[in-house]
Amino acid sequence: MSASAKERLMAVAFVCDKKGAVLQVLYDGFGISASESSFFEMIHPECTDKARAFLDLVRRQEAAFGWELNVVIESDIKLLHFAGCVVNDGYLITAATTPFGLASICEQLLSVHRLPALQRVVDSNSNSHQLADVDTERYLELTLMNNELMTLQRELVKRT
Repeated sequence: MSASAKERLMAVAFVCDKKGAVLQVLYDGFGISASESSFFEMIHPECTDKARAFLDLVRRQEAAFGWELNVVIESDIKLLHFAGCVVNDGYLITAATTPFGLASICEQLLSVHRLPALQRVVDSNSNSHQLADVDTERYLELTLMNNELMTLQRELVKRT
């Protein structure tokens, strides 16, 4: 992965064990995974069950792509797109702010690490052609609005 690509890519990639403990950080464009020792510490508490289902699917099918999970980044909630695949005795997990970013980080990792399961993730994405239809700017605006709504809902719950 080139230095300029790393600077532009808002993504994270790491290897975790089957319980979610982070073993190795491969790339961190957010500054979140370096301080976290577990995949589940990154995930917003309301998404923990969905995160467990994601890891279970990765375990069963050896690869999963396109999962959306809320992550806490510097006390802000962001929606990230996740993909994962089985590597050795653990999982390679990648996440990015957009589907395009997710595809990009997966392709860049694939150019460095020739993993059959990761190749399946990239192939399933390119075969779906879903990324071509995404309007990134509107998607990001909608994500920001969704995050603001969640924050307001939490504040309302605290007040009541």
